[in-house]
Amino acid sequence: MFCFFFFFFSFFSFVYLLLFGFSKHLCRNFHMLLRRAHRTFLNGKTERNATRGAKNNAELHSLTQATFVR
Repeated sequence: MFCFFFFFFSFFSFVYLLLFGFSKHLCRNFHMLLRRAHRTFLNGKTERNATRGAKNNAELHSLTQATFVR
């Protein structure tokens, strides 16, 4: 009986830690993506410099690739 409770508690604590850590990692990446996309949008609206916008879009694309590959 004690063995069952120990296994139950350890398994669920492991799952909880895994989910919590993974969600925190995802939220941080998503927040970074949102901030980067918003800055790109603002740069495109305010500055009429095409190279600046293209550079930011390439940067954003590389960031999304890095986020979803990892």
